[in-house]
Amino acid sequence: MLCDFEYSCNEYRGWDFGTLFTEWGGKVGEFNRDIPDDEIIRPFIEWYIEESIGADMMYKQYFQRKHKFIEDKVIN
Repeated sequence: MLCDFEYSCNEYRGWDFGTLFTEWGGKVGEFNRDIPDDEIIRPFIEWYIEESIGADMMYKQYFQRKHKFIEDKVIN
């Protein structure tokens, strides 16, 4: 899978993931659909956290899965 992270910085990660999930499973330019269920989103968030910050940062509130879920859904 190829993800085009347009904003590509920690501050705007919600925009990148939000865009990915609003375009999930659709055609280019088709935006009127619901985002995937949490069971689909959860692995992406976990992989993102593990790969981008390492184990030592995983327990800080800003990097936790619950915070990331809220961030992605609010932005969309």
